[in-house]
Amino acid sequence: MQCAVEEIERQPAPGYPPGKETMPCSVCGAPAVFLCDYEVEPGRTCDAPLCGRCRYNVGLKDYCPAHAGLVRRR
Repeated sequence: MQCAVEEIERQPAPGYPPGKETMPCSVCGAPAVFLCDYEVEPGRTCDAPLCGRCRYNVGLKDYCPAHAGLVRRR
């Protein structure tokens, strides 16, 4: 399964000090604080930006909705 790579415009995050930026969540657009840890190929992860509500946490890893289903099926 190939992931689409998309450039995402960075934006100031509410509550962050001036000059700090974060990417929007790839699901809902809220400030992202996590990245998807799904390994799409050896040594490379999905890295979709995710907020705390849209991430799926499995053990010590965080996954986007698209990859969370793949991890749960294993």
